[in-house]
Amino acid sequence: MAISNDRLVSVVADRVRFRSTGLTAGRWKDSARGNRVRTMTLSAAEFLARFLLHVLPAGFVRIRHFGLLASRTRTAKLARCRELLGQAPAPPPGPPESLAALMQRLSGMDIARCPMCRQGRLRGPGRLRAGPMPGPGPGHTS
Repeated sequence: MAISNDRLVSVVADRVRFRSTGLTAGRWKDSARGNRVRTMTLSAAEFLARFLLHVLPAGFVRIRHFGLLASRTRTAKLARCRELLGQAPAPPPGPPESLAALMQRLSGMDIARCPMCRQGRLRGPGRLRAGPMPGPGPGHTS
């Protein structure tokens, strides 16, 4: 997003006033004044021109990581960096952690334990067989 609505202060005639974020507002950073939140006023044409610099043409996708961390070449490039720095190769990834183990490690919760009695263990419903649903026998009336 180029600018959020809460940063827009006013639009009067052909002037647009907006607030910086204090840390960085696009390319505008007020580091000379301690990164304070400040307002900037631009003509509507200049504001729209700067805003449209952030809009991608149809069919384009914004890329968050490029260069060293680009998804396509990340593994090979990081391995080359380790080699150039004289570091040991990265250990191979282990098997993925199960959801139950991850929740236990992060929150201390055992998600397989019954949330009501805290004693029993939850089990899945098992496998369902294909075919007609069992129902009342012949001659059953309601």
